[in-house]
Amino acid sequence: MSFRIRAALDADLKPLYEMAKLTGGGFTNLPPDRTALRAKLDRSHAAFARAEGEIADELFVLVLENAETGEVRGTCQLFTQVGQRHPFYSYRLGTLTQHSRELERTFRAEMLTLTTDLEGSSEVGGLFLHPGERAGWDCSSPGRATSSSGCTAPVSPTASSPNCAA
Repeated sequence: MSFRIRAALDADLKPLYEMAKLTGGGFTNLPPDRTALRAKLDRSHAAFARAEGEIADELFVLVLENAETGEVRGTCQLFTQVGQRHPFYSYRLGTLTQHSRELERTFRAEMLTLTTDLEGSSEVGGLFLHPGERAGWDCSSPGRATSSSGCTAPVSPTASSPNCAA
């Protein structure tokens, strides 16, 4: 089985939405919301169509396509110049070390610090691979993808692959 990575097309809205529903929610870069996904596709089309100019805050939506069936089986997003339109927050993990002579002890505490240090950087996000394509998943149950550890995830009724029939 071979796959290719390509720019997302308007026709990919439905498979992107179906994959978004498989995330279980909380996956901010792939929301199960057709309007939000449509806006991402529109923004991506504009980014791919831009021929010149300075690097800007753009979004490129890519999909992983099964070369034999044409089915979309995964996605990722490239965000250029994060933090230009909206603040881009990240966390820095640091260690605070203090020593007490009276107690003859050194104390260390790991701390998360909210930062905007990555402003202007690019980010790869929105990575999602359909459960039916993940190693260790047994898709023999109709309508379910089951991992070797016993975890299950629903399979889109519109998606099928040689390994996972819906």
